[in-house]
Amino acid sequence: MAAVPGVVATPWAPPTPTPVYAINCGGSAVDGWTADAHYSINSQSWGRAPGSNPLLNRLRYATTGPLVYSLPLPAAGGAYRLTLLFAELFVDTPGERWMHVSVTADGRPPVVVDPALDVLRRAGAPDRLMSLVYPAPDSPPLRADALVRVSLVGLSGGSRAAGTHAFLSGLRLDATAGPWRAAINCGGPAFGASTSGDGAAYAADGGYSAGSRPWAGRLDEGLSPVLRTARFAPHELRGGLVYTVPVPAARLYRLRLTWVELEHPGAGRRRMDVYSGADEPAVAAAAAVAAAANTTVGGGDPNSLILPRVAVDVDVFGRAGHGMDRAVSSEFVVAASTSVTVQLVGTVGSPMLTTLVVTTEPTPVATEAGAGAEMGVVMRAGRGARDARPPRPGVRQQLEGV
Repeated sequence: MAAVPGVVATPWAPPTPTPVYAINCGGSAVDGWTADAHYSINSQSWGRAPGSNPLLNRLRYATTGPLVYSLPLPAAGGAYRLTLLFAELFVDTPGERWMHVSVTADGRPPVVVDPALDVLRRAGAPDRLMSLVYPAPDSPPLRADALVRVSLVGLSGGSRAAGTHAFLSGLRLDATAGPWRAAINCGGPAFGASTSGDGAAYAADGGYSAGSRPWAGRLDEGLSPVLRTARFAPHELRGGLVYTVPVPAARLYRLRLTWVELEHPGAGRRRMDVYSGADEPAVAAAAAVAAAANTTVGGGDPNSLILPRVAVDVDVFGRAGHGMDRAVSSEFVVAASTSVTVQLVGTVGSPMLTTLVVTTEPTPVATEAGAGAEMGVVMRAGRGARDARPPRPGVRQQLEGV
């Protein structure tokens, strides 16, 4: 797979979990589990003789307030799955101890994993290990850059004092490959998941055609940071704006293109056609078009391009409800084995692009798989209405949440 200068793609790795943390809460290092660490100071260890299963016989509990584990992460842009282990060693009646369990990543709002966990009721008996896995195995992994924090709050249960003390027997944080994803902040710098404004990491601009230029619009606090720059091709540039992104394996990929009109305050002042292809033939086709001396892009002649055309006459201002600083996205399904190439050709004004994402993440709506099958146009960043144009025959419109 040929590297594209400036494009940083998430490394392709087998989905075997790699433990980042495996903590024997309240206990010492044993059998691949490390000694207790990273816990809040308002807590204490407790347990019986280790016996045959140290995790089953040791725990850490909060003496006052919540029990908190704060886990620094080894690198930005990671994907994780968390497993929490519990064994009830003290109370012997269901309903005596409940806990509110939540997880926070990089200071984002906490996500409730279980609002009222009753370990004894869930495990079915005392001295029996049970687990909570977050996110669930069939859900996308937790993405974080710097810190994952687990918080357990004891809720009032029965008459015994133990009911107010949250506890934990074991904690494991696994790094997981998750869906493969390459994302480019066109015209701008790299952003981590906690700074981009949309919860995803982006590489700095790269993999674009020579002669194109970055552009930064007016600072609009209402826009996510990753949506405040763009790359454009001057109208006279042969071949328009081209991006090539390497992919790790032969399969179907989701291609998402996002635009924000930062310059032209009017419909019809910038229009472009979008072409997309895969692998070396697509790269060669784009290069040939760009190098052809008799090729002009001002007329948007489809016969002058070899790549399949997947979107016609995109007017970002018009699609955004006749407004600037509003993001619109188009999604396509592309079959590729080594690379995905996108070419934007101006029919009026200069073609441009704000962000580009190629991923194996599941498609949000059913669509007929095929090279360049358009999935629809949606609004992002929460400003403006969705594209109101009726769908073309055979094209299903995506709704919210891309």
